[in-house]
Amino acid sequence: MKTATVTINGKDHELKELPAARNGEWRRKFEVELGGIIRLVRTLPNVEINTTQDLVAVVMDALPMLFDAMDKAGELAVAYDPAFADAYDSEVADAYPALLGLAFPFGNLARQAPGLLGATPTKTS
Repeated sequence: MKTATVTINGKDHELKELPAARNGEWRRKFEVELGGIIRLVRTLPNVEINTTQDLVAVVMDALPMLFDAMDKAGELAVAYDPAFADAYDSEVADAYPALLGLAFPFGNLARQAPGLLGATPTKTS
């Protein structure tokens, strides 16, 4: 089990990786709750904005989803660890990289995959 130290209500808190089944349930909930905003952000570089009306349309489509995302992110943090119920929004935002690292612990596997498959990993600068 991995852990990460995050700040909740101004104090250090040990965030613990959930067991595999509960982590899987949380990841599915994450996809349901925040998948739409992730898909929206991915499409933004492909959106063509030629007029002020185009810009207004994009903003009007995105704003409700963006405003809702912070509340959903907070609810998801509490679902992962109830101690987040006492956290400030800024603490939740700061803790998310650690939380996601525990919820999606496959980064090391992805880095090792080329070697496992017999390929020589390439080094990037």
